[in-house]
Amino acid sequence: FSATYVFDDSITDSSVVGGAGVVQRYIYFQGPEGGVDIAIDNVRFGLKPTPAPTPSPTGVPTPEGWTPPIPSGPYITAESSSELINIPDPPAPVMLEGPNRVGCPHFDSGLMSWNDPATWGGTVPTVGSDVTLPAASRVLVSETVPGTLGLVTVPASSELVFGENPSGIAFDATGIDVRGTLTAGSETCRLETKVVITLHGTRPTDLNIEGKSATTHTTSTYKGISVEGGRLELHGRRYSRTWTRLAKTVEPGDRTILLQHGVNWRVGQRIVLVTTAV
Repeated sequence: FSATYVFDDSITDSSVVGGAGVVQRYIYFQGPEGGVDIAIDNVRFGLKPTPAPTPSPTGVPTPEGWTPPIPSGPYITAESSSELINIPDPPAPVMLEGPNRVGCPHFDSGLMSWNDPATWGGTVPTVGSDVTLPAASRVLVSETVPGTLGLVTVPASSELVFGENPSGIAFDATGIDVRGTLTAGSETCRLETKVVITLHGTRPTDLNIEGKSATTHTTSTYKGISVEGGRLELHGRRYSRTWTRLAKTVEPGDRTILLQHGVNWRVGQRIVLVTTAV
């Protein structure tokens, strides 16, 4: 080095004197020969050059003792550069399962079965047909409806109710227009078996910049569930917790993951592992 540096205890961690910059727990000597980092742990220190003049920020030599302006604090120090953040646990949800459930719409009396010809005046809806529920009716779908229906309309005075089936329920249509109520479970009676509603159709070839077709499929029910003045309630199984922390690092090849909390996850569900930086 072209200058001799000595420690000055009066200078704090955030000070800069001459060509020596002090940042947290490191001191950087910036001289003609380049720079070198020297780590000094948990020590408040400073530097002052003697006797050679030090360069200013513009590179022009300055008189001995020149000190650049130091911006006002607060400063980031080694003690304040990191912080322990506690992420609070979410409140435990009310888990009503199995026989403890109450208020199950699909167990109500007075429901009419979708598969009963009497519900439709003699003929169960067939594949491809548009279907309108009878007025002032509550129709229960308790098993898979075969094929793909056309537009299914629920009048303002009616309700379409999905129930439970150990084999699952599949319901396919080009659209559903809900002016009354479409219900699958309730807040106190979440469905515990799978219900899959699939909407079918072909993308129009004349869509404009707004995504609308001037010739075909202009209704809001095309490949959609439209709720106009009606009510849509879908309540499936609740999973808790939906996130947790690892209780042990997962190594490549591990077949077991240890968690910090109990969960009710099911076989076949996907688990995402994210960074532990948070």
